[in-house]
Formats: sequence, structure tokens, C-alpha cells
Amino acid sequence: MVDRSQSPDSDSEPGFTWHPTYRGMTVAAVRLQLVNEIASDQRAYALTLEGAEEHEGDSLQSIIALERKWGPYDLNWAELEPGPLADRIVDFELERERLQEMIPYSEYRESHAATEDYRDPVSAQRLESPTARGIVVLVLALLVIAAWFLFFR
Repeated sequence: MVDRSQSPDSDSEPGFTWHPTYRGMTVAAVRLQLVNEIASDQRAYALTLEGAEEHEGDSLQSIIALERKWGPYDLNWAELEPGPLADRIVDFELERERLQEMIPYSEYRESHAATEDYRDPVSAQRLESPTARGIVVLVLALLVIAAWFLFFR
């Protein structure tokens, strides 16, 4: 894991030189960008869930888009603190930088599953939380309703 205690403007910090998305950025700058983006998407996700009954179709599309974006990194991304999730993503992007290959996160996760840095017992417990199950049930219900409207209307 990379030390992220330095400021985003630090010249001594490693940065991205190859990466197609983060080329020219420092690790701290990428982390800050991810933290802000995750926090923003978490707020949007919560607001979407609150208004899901009124705007089912739009809500479903928004939820699915956010789940596709952050779900591969952690199924409970909406409940996590943005910092640790951003750290996990930065580590992954640094591995892509090191390999100079845009490997999928699933491949990275499998290769690092045995390390203690990757295993997060708190995150594993969250998968069993009532909130996580409720969100999954809500998303599935919205999918069924949307499918019914698309195919049986």
C-alpha cells in the first residue's frame, strides 16, 4: 500500500505516467478525486433510494449505473467510508500502472485475495447487514417491476 499522507502537490510522491485515465496525476490527487466522487455518488444513491417509489424507472437506471460503477470494488460501497474504498481503488489503479495493462478488478482481487491488506473483516460483515440485504431486495424488486412493465404492458 502507498503512503497517502502527503499532499496532492508533493513532487516526491509517485504518480501515474502510463495510466490512460490518471496520466500525469499524483497518487494523492487521484485518491482525493475518488473520495469526492464516491461521497457524491453515495449521496446521490441515498437520494435515489428515497425517491424510488415516485420515479421507479429513473431510480432503477440511476441505481444500476452506480452499482456498476462502484459495486465491483465492494458490494457495500454505498455504506463504506469513501477514504478506505478510494484507497482500495488507488491500489488497484497503481497495479494497472505497474503492469501497464488495464486488467479487470476481478483479476486483481483474485490475485490479492490472500493478503491481509485486501481482506477487510468489517466489509465482509457488512454484506450480512440488514441494510445491505434491504438494498439488494429493493433493487431486485425494482428490476422485477421494470421487467413487468417492459414485457407485459
